[in-house]
Amino acid sequence: MFLSPLVREPGRGWQLENADTGMLLARPVESAFDSAARRRGLLGRSGLDGGALVIAPCHLVHTCFMRFAIDTIFVDREGRVVGVRYDVAPWRVAGSWRGFATIEVDAGQARRAGIRPGHRLALEPSVGVLGCGTGRWPFRPAFACDGVVPHAGTFERPRSDVGKHVR
Repeated sequence: MFLSPLVREPGRGWQLENADTGMLLARPVESAFDSAARRRGLLGRSGLDGGALVIAPCHLVHTCFMRFAIDTIFVDREGRVVGVRYDVAPWRVAGSWRGFATIEVDAGQARRAGIRPGHRLALEPSVGVLGCGTGRWPFRPAFACDGVVPHAGTFERPRSDVGKHVR
């Protein structure tokens, strides 16, 4: 199941990637799996700062009382995107009857990552620095992130410290 890693290790740093394209969607990933966390959602926040909130089970969300617009991504149990709503403004409702979980990200983030229905999303252990190309786990970039991302083939095998991810 798509959310199994997040359920097993909720305290670990996770990032969300488009498994079909390898593009980073969000980091860090927060979860809202109990009823109190699902009710609270993003209320009282001013943004997600590049992160994501995964709400499950959930196929319908509202943005009442929110201070900012979001993109909502609806996925099935396997992480397949069944619906995307871009730029959902405050005081709106978005949903997908086929969705098992809803992923909320800052407005524009899903479009920049190229998220479309049919794509598969993956939760990966968080490595590197936000904004850097991280490659696909278990590979990590062979460069320090200085704002310049080299061509896509620049990866090395992880060393023994691979379990010690950067937060």
